[in-house]
Amino acid sequence: MKITVGQFNVKSKDIKHNYEKMKSLILKAKEEGYEMIVFGEYALSGYACAELFNQDSFYEELDVYTQKLRGFSKDLIVVFGSVRKDLEHYVTTVILNSDIHYSDKENLTKREFDESKYFVSGTNKSYSFFNQLFLFTFRDDHQESEYKVIVDSSPTQYTKEIEDKIVYANTLGNSQVCKVVFINGGMSYISIGKTRSFKHGLDTGIITSNDKQNDVTMLEALVSGIKNFSNDNFGEDKKWLVGNSGGLDSAVTLSLLTIALGPDRVLSYNLRSKFNSNKTVNNAQHLADNLNIKHQSYSIDDSVDGYLKTLEGFKYTDIPTLAYENIQARTRGHLLGGFSSLEDAVISNNGNKLEIMLGYATLYGDTIGALSSIGDLVKVEVFELARQINEHFGKEVVPLNLIPVRDAYHYTFETPPSAELKSDQVDPMKWYYHDLLVDLVLSKSKEDILELYLHNQFADYEIGKWLSFYNLNQGKHFLEDFNWFMRTFEINNFKRLQMPPVLAYSNRVIGVDYIETALLRTKSLRQEELEALILEKY
Repeated sequence: MKITVGQFNVKSKDIKHNYEKMKSLILKAKEEGYEMIVFGEYALSGYACAELFNQDSFYEELDVYTQKLRGFSKDLIVVFGSVRKDLEHYVTTVILNSDIHYSDKENLTKREFDESKYFVSGTNKSYSFFNQLFLFTFRDDHQESEYKVIVDSSPTQYTKEIEDKIVYANTLGNSQVCKVVFINGGMSYISIGKTRSFKHGLDTGIITSNDKQNDVTMLEALVSGIKNFSNDNFGEDKKWLVGNSGGLDSAVTLSLLTIALGPDRVLSYNLRSKFNSNKTVNNAQHLADNLNIKHQSYSIDDSVDGYLKTLEGFKYTDIPTLAYENIQARTRGHLLGGFSSLEDAVISNNGNKLEIMLGYATLYGDTIGALSSIGDLVKVEVFELARQINEHFGKEVVPLNLIPVRDAYHYTFETPPSAELKSDQVDPMKWYYHDLLVDLVLSKSKEDILELYLHNQFADYEIGKWLSFYNLNQGKHFLEDFNWFMRTFEINNFKRLQMPPVLAYSNRVIGVDYIETALLRTKSLRQEELEALILEKY
């Protein structure tokens, strides 16, 4: 019984592409003498095809290519995920051995998108091959059998424990659901007899080795996601450009793009103003030099002055500080848009998850872009990603002055994060503490969080160890910060609705795992009661 798994980058809405990739791996499996090859869920149809799942022509095309694949199944069993139309629509596993068999998905509660909008629940089926009965099933179905073939389309962050007597086939590539781009996670394996897997979880091809599989790092996952997003949406030679501020987020974004696409497809622009320090201007140049990418630096002060002069013509002469900051950010956004047109390039967004949650960005300024590559990473994760990038290159690419030095539950910055839109400006976030608060806010109610603080000040959570550093073990200070954080998060929903698609990496993705509304919620009676108890106790 010689079985292998085929992994390739599945493209949604491109049946012909998926067929050609499968055909190539099927022929390879035949050459190697395999008797069965298994591909992941939605391998032929593509994932999250939305309106196409309701169109007869889509199913007709699937039938044509399924018959083509059937032609290769005379001496090789071919198993793959797809969708099919009978009296209803089903998510299915297709099993080809000259004949065609189906095993339909039962549990339509997939996290990444709502399958029940397009399909009905079916029944897993078992078929006998090599004198052995195999159950053909899916990740979220829980039927029991001695031997199982599981087809899947899970993202990289989905944790998979290797089980005995399992053939597990996952997909590669991206799956975009509305404004969230999931990175399909691979990590396929065969655990029948000796466990076999790919040497690396994101490898393409067929499983041939007995090697233990290496985990997919955050850097590897994001690079894969960027490369597939760019190639799938814009072709394999599209250039990307980034506003390179000399800060950490733009440094990490530029590094990811360069690793994913190569230096010839990445452009860097330092749009400095009178508020930018020499250190950050030099950081931008250092980064570009070490990435070997094209870099230009020029002052935007004349453009900002021209903007102010135009406002003066409209009788606006008294410009508040915040408005002046936003004018600078929007000037940069307008210039990047101009560079994009002139270079026929795509703009990348540089925002991280904490900034996006708090709306710490200017609409039509630094909220622009085709993709937010680090928009699902809190700042602490960006710190770690910067370290991985420098390790990848074997040198200091991301300037070390941007990465904090941590000592237990204290840290210091040489160059603290700053938008540099006014003199001596620093970002208002409480690093590490607010990063950890993001996970609590996206997974628990306000009342639940206040309960945790009331009873033990988060003693059972990592976040609790940062309270003293920020003097938040005093109830008054904690509540002031918490209410500021929650109000700022809630009132900036309108900004998030207008931001680019985000490359998903976490297990709590806004818009999928956390569905928000546009209105502010007033304090509940329970919240007011808990706040009073906190002030009394701490």
